[in-house]
Amino acid sequence: MTIVASSGSYVWDGDGNRLLDFSSQMVNTNIGHQHPRVVAAIQAQAATLCTVAPQYVNDARSEPRD
Repeated sequence: MTIVASSGSYVWDGDGNRLLDFSSQMVNTNIGHQHPRVVAAIQAQAATLCTVAPQYVNDARSEPRD
């Protein structure tokens, strides 16, 4: 199955079928696909520093967790 879109607890396949996503191993179980706050956080981080090798420190890795 090819997933072409997702929103909340649903995914759409390449044939346009909307399917309820029962994937319990993924974070979408708790927050849903395409959650606006997660998307905004990813966009903000990508605009600041998109990728960095794991051995390097950066602000995102050193900020305190709430």
